[in-house]
Amino acid sequence: MVVDTCKYLINNEIPKSSPIHDPLVTSIFVLYGRPFKQKRIRLPEQIIPSDFTQLHKLLLDMRDKLYAHTDLDDYFSINGTQFGSLTGYTKHGNTQFGITIFTPELPQVIQMVEALQHICDLRARNIWNKYMAKESISDGAYTVNMDTVEGSFLKPHALPGGWGKIDTKE
Repeated sequence: MVVDTCKYLINNEIPKSSPIHDPLVTSIFVLYGRPFKQKRIRLPEQIIPSDFTQLHKLLLDMRDKLYAHTDLDDYFSINGTQFGSLTGYTKHGNTQFGITIFTPELPQVIQMVEALQHICDLRARNIWNKYMAKESISDGAYTVNMDTVEGSFLKPHALPGGWGKIDTKE
């Protein structure tokens, strides 16, 4: 979803003044941080390619201090510029107030996330080949059982009637 959101912002040339810009940028930070912030199972920091360690740290720091946990009593600063602070924007004598946000270099975010997806896909494929390659699996959507208790490795998705449908990407 992070790559899709970045590409949407780029391809549609969404200006910072658009009402959808800030929510899309916020989603990039929140969605990127999710696999590194889970309580039970997290991606290890060691999988971050060295070329992207600074960008990775920036995205997680800003997620934690600005996007997922905004606190107007505190702010996040980069090179003296405050983000997350109450800011007045004046144009033609009219001042509007808002929160200063930061948009990362989206092409770099895309490169980093695609590199991480490749690493994770390789690791997942290795686990699959080791433990599940000989299994016969019916077509469908499944949740991977990450519990430490016994049970099937794959659990079929099931939603109560009328709640919607499971969307999958192939």
